[in-house]
This record gives sequence, structure tokens and C-alpha cells, in this order.
Amino acid sequence: NPTVANDIVYMSSNNRLSAFSLTTGAPVGIVSGSPEMSSGDNRGNTTVAFVRGLPSGPDRDVVVVSGGTFPSISVWETNLETSGPTPIWGATPGVGSTIPGGLLAQTRFNTAKVVDVAGADVLFVLTEPSTGSGHLWAISAGSGALYPGWATNPLVLDAAGKHGPAVSGGKLYVGTAIGGSNVSGSLYQSDAATGAVDWNFVGVAGEGWPSGVSTEGAFLYGATKDAGNVGYRYKIDKSGALPSVVWTAAQGTGLYGTPTIGRGFVYFPLDNPSFGLLQVKKDLGLVSRNFAASDDICGNTLFMVTQIVTLSCDSYIFAGDRNARWWLLNAVTGAY
Repeated sequence: NPTVANDIVYMSSNNRLSAFSLTTGAPVGIVSGSPEMSSGDNRGNTTVAFVRGLPSGPDRDVVVVSGGTFPSISVWETNLETSGPTPIWGATPGVGSTIPGGLLAQTRFNTAKVVDVAGADVLFVLTEPSTGSGHLWAISAGSGALYPGWATNPLVLDAAGKHGPAVSGGKLYVGTAIGGSNVSGSLYQSDAATGAVDWNFVGVAGEGWPSGVSTEGAFLYGATKDAGNVGYRYKIDKSGALPSVVWTAAQGTGLYGTPTIGRGFVYFPLDNPSFGLLQVKKDLGLVSRNFAASDDICGNTLFMVTQIVTLSCDSYIFAGDRNARWWLLNAVTGAY
């Protein structure tokens, strides 16, 4: 999943971190040859965040890179032409990790989040083992060391965490997925400052939450997937002491990417074999369109939606697909 910041698109894959102009697609910077991104299966998750307390220089925007089939996360300068092949800091086994031993498992589809916690910038990311428990890590964004405010760090989850956390009102929302010995996953709410778990919600037994979740106001939007690649999409009220389902709808195929919210809709990426991108009304959960089915978009397209962007007063979805193509889709009409 790439990130758009200041009209620049940051993305990483195959040992390369790249920056492109959002309006023209022209490259504006590349970093390559770093062991922090050495996996040939790098999923290319980036986050741009303002971070205080960096090892040198002023407080400033940085690029956080995660994702891939290796246990690593790293922080880079936004000006890729001058940053060189070495990150500001990296938590990668064998290359001077800021966390002893590095992360315990791959970060694969994980996009990290940087949050102000009581005046400190804290980076949150999940890890995805092939079997057993996943972990939610709290890392001091300036130094790369473990955040000292959590009594237990990382937080042990019931299963693998495939996508990064959503953040709202000082709370973290993460989902865990089925796989290996894990026959069900769940949705967690935990406190960003302490790591304490407030609740976890299963939904339908035998299903997991492999997609990330998104928040808006009092509500969460997410989707599940079972071993047969069938799932449900959800709108959940998180304002009470325990979560309550506002609406849920069965889906004939799993939903895998993190949903994106904008212009009164939620956009859900469809997984194999019914690839596409569902535009769903927030209030009732009804599908307005499937972009891949109703528009001039090639088949066999698994979208990984990133964010809604605005260009010339119109809203667009910036998204990538499994065929290594990038799309800028009108968020209302579906035109590209």
C-alpha cells in the first residue's frame, strides 16, 4: 500500500523505496540496495508521519516502510534523493536493529501508524507468523526502541495480524486472521497509551479478520474471511463498553484489503476469485457498484485501496492491483 503526502506518492517493493508525483506519475526519488528492504517479496507498505526526537536534525516528516516476508520496519527521509541507502533507523535482524532480535515475524501487508501518545510519537505495527500468535508492537518513532509505556510490549494476540491498526480516540483497532492452528480470528480494541485490551469481538466462529479496519466517528468498518474464502462485511458501533453490530452483509468471496471511507461510501476490496472493488453505502451497507464488474477495468484485479485523494475539487481513490498496476479512480463515477 503506497502513501500520498504533499502530492507525492511513496511506495516500496523488491528492495526499492520510490517517490512519484501524484499528478503526473513522474519519479522524484529512489532508494535501493538496503538490507532493511531486502526481501524479494516486499509488499510495499509506506506511511508518512511527522516525528519528534529523531537521532539528529529537526523534528520532521519521515517515511515508515513495512511489509514483506521478513521481520523488519524502518524509517527514512522523505527526500529520497538525499537520504542514501541507510535509513534513519531500522528494526531488522542482523543489521543493527533498534529492537534486539528485530520483530518476531513478518509484517507482510502491515501499514504502520504513528500516533501522539501523551506527547510522545509512537509507531504501531502488527506481525504475522505463519502459525500461532501475532503481536502488536509499540515503538518509539524517533529512536526505534520499544515504547516504555506498555507493561507488556509487544501485546500478544490470539492469531496473526495481517494489516496495520486503525486509531481513534486514543484506542487501537486490529483484526487477527485464521490460518495454521488458528480456527477463528477476532477484532480487538486496546488502549494506545498502556496496551491494555478493552474487548475483542469474534463475529462468526470460523472466520478471521484478515483485512484491516477503518474508523469514522463512533463506527468501525471491516470484513471477515473463512477457510472457504467466504466472508461478511461489517459496520460496528464502538462507542459503548462493548461493540455492537450496526449492519452486516454476507459476501460470496473474502474481502482482503483495508476498506476506505469517503463521500458517503465505504470501499471494500474483493479477494480471489471475484476480484473487484465494492462501493458500499455507509448507512445501510448496500452495494452501489462493483468497479471491476461495471467499468472498463481489466478482470483478475485485486485492489488494495489506500486512501481518498482530492484533485481539482473531485475525490479519487488511489489504488493498486495484483497485476502491478496503479489506478486513480473517480470515487463517485468509477472513471479512471
